[in-house]
Amino acid sequence: MTAPPARPDEPARARALTSLGTAARSRIDAAADWITPLADDLDRIGATWQESAQVCSATAWHARRVGRDTAGELAEIEAPPRSFTEPRWRPRWHLYCTALRFDFRCRALDTALHGASPLDVESADPYIRAHTAFAVLGQSKPAGLTMLDRLLADPEAAGSREVLHVVLHGLWLGHLLPHRPQRILRVASLGPLARPADPIALMRTAAALRQLGRYRAALATIDDAIDALPAGDATVHADLVRERTLITTALDLTRDRPLVEEPDTQ
Repeated sequence: MTAPPARPDEPARARALTSLGTAARSRIDAAADWITPLADDLDRIGATWQESAQVCSATAWHARRVGRDTAGELAEIEAPPRSFTEPRWRPRWHLYCTALRFDFRCRALDTALHGASPLDVESADPYIRAHTAFAVLGQSKPAGLTMLDRLLADPEAAGSREVLHVVLHGLWLGHLLPHRPQRILRVASLGPLARPADPIALMRTAAALRQLGRYRAALATIDDAIDALPAGDATVHADLVRERTLITTALDLTRDRPLVEEPDTQ
């Protein structure tokens, strides 16, 4: 794949995408139809897959927070074709994949995506292909690791914050995957998540360090995640506090014996 063409006015483009997301959130809050207008607007401005993934992931998260069933609402609208290559259907696929991922519905997502022919899946954009890997990783199937490596060999995919979040989420869910914590640390250290510090990536990192027995490093990392989280996101804040509790509990259990930290073998 080639990199998307540079936009002549990046600030104006960013403002346009922000405006689309704001309008969608307003429709969500008003209990109005928001999926079709958002998909049509993204198609109208010729959104790249990266732009669609950015807007759709943020909007689907907002819909989930206020109790909207994105996957269910999509099922009531005209279903997208079994091809992933038509740009006008891209936002609907992005919303559908993201909604199922936020609900940890790995099996449902696996069935939905692999119902298409392998050619269709391979021709999909990196954000959709990341969800095919997520669905397998989240079920602790080692085949997902091969899919992950193949995906991240694509510079477009490895350079996308949204793609990295998807596969990091899959690794975090796939508790029985071999070398899981080391894999998490490797993905979380990639540029789009490391600069600037991303609170979700830091939380996944802290969980991996905890699994490796590196509790003090885990505690420092989860505190960095809490500091990096913007104010007002109570749901994510609760997740961070829950991980911090797991880490401090592990520290308390080691208080009366020497703490041997396992080396980070990435």
